[in-house]
Amino acid sequence: MTGHAIQPSPGPDTASARRVLVFFLFALGCFLLPGPFVPARPVAADPPPLELTDRERRFIETHPEIRVVFDPEFPPFEFHFQNEFSGLSADLLRAALKGTGLTITPAPAQDWPALLEVLKERRADMAAKIVYTPERAQYLLFTQPYISIPVVIIVSAKNTAIRSLDDLAGRRVAMVPGYGGDRWFTENGPAGMTLVPATTVREALRHVAFGEVEAFVGNQGVVSYLIDKEGLPNLRLAGAIGQESALRMAVRDDWPELRSILDKVLDNLPNKNKQVIIQKWLPLRQDVAPPHWTIFVLIGLFAATLAISVLFHLYSRGLKRGIAEKTRELEAEFARRESAEKALRERDLHLRNVLLNSDAVVFEIAPDGTVAHIEGKALERIGLSPREMAGRPVSDFFGNNRMIMDGLAQTLSGKPVNYIAELEKQHASIMAAPVFGEHGEITGIYGVATDVTSLALAQKRLAESEERLALILDATNDGFVDWDLAANIAHLSPWLVDTYGLSSGTITDVIETWLSRVHPEDRQRALACLEAGLWHDDIIEDQYRLVTPSGAVRWILDRGRVVARDETGKALRFVGTATDITDRKESELRYQALFQAATDAIMILENGRITDCNPATSTLLGYAREELLGRTPQDLSPVRQPDGRPSSELAARKLSQAAKGNLVFEWVHRRNDGEPVEVEVSLAPLPSINSNVALALVRDVTQRKKM
Repeated sequence: MTGHAIQPSPGPDTASARRVLVFFLFALGCFLLPGPFVPARPVAADPPPLELTDRERRFIETHPEIRVVFDPEFPPFEFHFQNEFSGLSADLLRAALKGTGLTITPAPAQDWPALLEVLKERRADMAAKIVYTPERAQYLLFTQPYISIPVVIIVSAKNTAIRSLDDLAGRRVAMVPGYGGDRWFTENGPAGMTLVPATTVREALRHVAFGEVEAFVGNQGVVSYLIDKEGLPNLRLAGAIGQESALRMAVRDDWPELRSILDKVLDNLPNKNKQVIIQKWLPLRQDVAPPHWTIFVLIGLFAATLAISVLFHLYSRGLKRGIAEKTRELEAEFARRESAEKALRERDLHLRNVLLNSDAVVFEIAPDGTVAHIEGKALERIGLSPREMAGRPVSDFFGNNRMIMDGLAQTLSGKPVNYIAELEKQHASIMAAPVFGEHGEITGIYGVATDVTSLALAQKRLAESEERLALILDATNDGFVDWDLAANIAHLSPWLVDTYGLSSGTITDVIETWLSRVHPEDRQRALACLEAGLWHDDIIEDQYRLVTPSGAVRWILDRGRVVARDETGKALRFVGTATDITDRKESELRYQALFQAATDAIMILENGRITDCNPATSTLLGYAREELLGRTPQDLSPVRQPDGRPSSELAARKLSQAAKGNLVFEWVHRRNDGEPVEVEVSLAPLPSINSNVALALVRDVTQRKKM
């Protein structure tokens, strides 16, 4: 107070002015600094040596040239430029395959749907850019993703109403059918959209630019590239839809080795090399520093504006702003509390409605075992109501139900319970827990009972079904296997357990256990058949010899298929049966031995054409077996038989007569060298459901005729 001036404390506006000045100095410093840092483009490096399996090397030797089909209108990932396969995916594929011995022969598709048809019909071996869908996995094998690009919304620069996916409701939106994201967008997009199909992304962007639609949803990399190249400044990015387009490579489903090679070479390619390719096609943008004279002009203008604003507002609006700010904070707090209380009331009401209308019953039991509170629609199914149960002991209603009474006693002793009880032919899952007071005493029991009758009946039917299956397999001498490939665990039926000499129906190391019983001469072929079958959904069928623990050799017919796969198409679960066909197989082998060793010609005719014949047939007629298959007897005969009748008419008549019973007659065939040969033919019908099958025994009687 003695001559010292009292310094006023800074008001709200003074603090605001300081914050503005600090922000200005920070912005000015950023403005005067050089342009934004842009990482230097990485230098490509030599990839480490690639380790391939023997099967992969054999594949490269037998398939050195790979046919690649590509989308001509999907830049910068792949497109047709100056008659070349260009883009990020093209460069990545060439870099990855360098030094592997594989070369590519690219060919553009007419459009995206045509590309999928080419792959489905195997007129091409692979695609370098594709998104995984379950439908495509039916005929393609996919690599791991090599890049993921956000899916975004593109609108006119003047359109400020669309900022998110929900804003597309009721609007016209362009979409390119067939691309991986269109199905997700159609199923998950807002209701009321009108989807306008476009042939290419380029066409879809033009629809937006000319006002024919209000938005387009697509790959951010493609739309950014085309907006820049096509010169469409009146378009802008409105936002992302929360999905990404994960680009992969895909190969035909019968070439798993190529998929494995591609995964390895893509993983083996150094990150520096990948970044070189990515930055070539998706470069980072660099801002250009403004001229120096503009800096001084901006500094002067900003300083003058700042000084005027500070002086004008410093004393006039400080208090007013502070009061208004505090008022808004209080109003916002009151509104938040009211909203929270309203939400809590609505949630309680919603939960109560759910409980009352669901298959659940909520209950509270007092410490003395009486019903303090109970409610739930499911009570009606056992003929009870909340009013008649309230205040009465639980034993009055369920005294004869040992499961419920034991559960009540256990809960009143302080332990939670969870069990399934049967109530008047209904099944209920009951969960209950004790509630404790401040001093550790039990103040009651809270619990919920849920109607699980349908589940219990389903489990019972499943058990009965499994029992029937076991009886059928036991009666037919068949075995059953359920193989979890991810865990490498298989569950076997009792017949297979006995056949393999196992101690348990659950085995690990499935392949090794199986191959240990397969005959050594059949192992490689049987394993190749199984491995090939795991990559497609058709039924696998194979016959092989199995050596039992006693040393006996049995013929086995295996039939099975993959029933579950992951998102990449890899098999997760396989089920199948094994049948002992030893007796049938031995009969077939005996028949084959007789068939091959017979001195008379033997032919199998199906609908008048040769479907099989023995070596004696080739000796008699002078044709190789392959030349005889598919031909008719009249094809191997002169135009007319010795009695003057046409061979074609007479052969048809003989075959028709033989369908009714055995038939013996004389015939003249013509050998491959043109010489006639007189024969005696015995025709006999063979049983068949869908066609006329006959067995022809043909004996050369030329010498007998000359005697």
